[in-house]
Amino acid sequence: AKMAMELLRLTNALVGVAVPVLQAVGTTANPRVVCLTLLFVDRLFAWLERPEFAPYRGYLLGNVLRVVSMACYSLLSTSPLAQDQQVCSALSKLWLSMHRLMPMEMKASLAECAPEFGVSKQELELLAQQLEDPLVSEDGFAEALRDTASSWQVEHLKRAL
Repeated sequence: AKMAMELLRLTNALVGVAVPVLQAVGTTANPRVVCLTLLFVDRLFAWLERPEFAPYRGYLLGNVLRVVSMACYSLLSTSPLAQDQQVCSALSKLWLSMHRLMPMEMKASLAECAPEFGVSKQELELLAQQLEDPLVSEDGFAEALRDTASSWQVEHLKRAL
């Protein structure tokens, strides 16, 4: 957290690093890179709970949240890595953490990005229900994300043809 605070103070270098890395998540072939990126972003959003990060919350949400949503949708709808158990576990951890920290902002970001990936209103509602389930576990949600990825990738291929 101390290093993150210093990076934020240095002309927002943290965002400057996070955004390009996130944009590559859906196209990388290395599951370890994807997992580490998702877990880094999870940590970034967890830092927002700390009082010393309060002045940066709006800036981070405005500059990173949409990129996170786009990266995750890209991963689920086009990447074969979305079938990797560890990748889905990291994505599950990130989305559940983000939903606990900022449910309204996350829901709005997911809804805003959904049309770009052909995510229907029904699929978005199902995703929201899963996120809002107070009994959902990271493992259970990860498995649901793997199923979601299978479905979305088939739909993506149909649209591409």
